Amino acid sequence: MGRNIFQSSAPRAMLKAVKKVVHENLSAREAYQFWQEEKQGELQ
Repeated sequence: MGRNIFQSSAPRAMLKAVKKVVHENLSAREAYQFWQEEKQGELQ
């Protein structure tokens, strides 16, 4: 999982999404949607 986070185009957003899956029980679909939204903010 580490390489997927650090090689991501938005590693901070990816880490936040993984944290939500682990601690807030988000589904993969919800986490992906969260990651996309966070990524947009991170890249701007």
